[in-house]
Amino acid sequence: MIGGARLSAIGHSLAHEPEEASVTEQSAERRPIGWWLKTADARIEQAFEDVFESQSITRREWQVLEPVSRAPVPESKLLQKLEAFAGAQDAVDELRRRGLLADGADGVLTLTDAGQVAHGRATAGVATVRSAVSAALPGENYATLLRLLADLVDGLDRTSMSSSH
Repeated sequence: MIGGARLSAIGHSLAHEPEEASVTEQSAERRPIGWWLKTADARIEQAFEDVFESQSITRREWQVLEPVSRAPVPESKLLQKLEAFAGAQDAVDELRRRGLLADGADGVLTLTDAGQVAHGRATAGVATVRSAVSAALPGENYATLLRLLADLVDGLDRTSMSSSH
């Protein structure tokens, strides 16, 4: 649950459900930082997975559809961009098989009409998740959290580098 709300992929709405104990009832300091990081990550990941599942696509397929929706992309360039993610070629092949991607001239991938519809529906769901995160961290809280997490990562990297020498 993000900020006391559970994301629902069905209808892309927020359903408020009572939690075991809210952060105001149980101080945030009672749980270690790792618990909060893992829990927040798991809930955000699950919210996105629910969106993709409701649209019958995978996360990897979304990562293919998104850049192609902005402009036709050479398949080789797209696969190079996604090389850090396993299964990119399989996602391209599956989207092509399902008629969501088409091959243009010189190996350029484009969205078909069905691909544009699928991308549009998934985009709406992704926007809902992002809105829920924004609502849970209003105002400067989101930017502050990102800065604090970046500081944490940087500090841990410096500590790790100094202890390895």
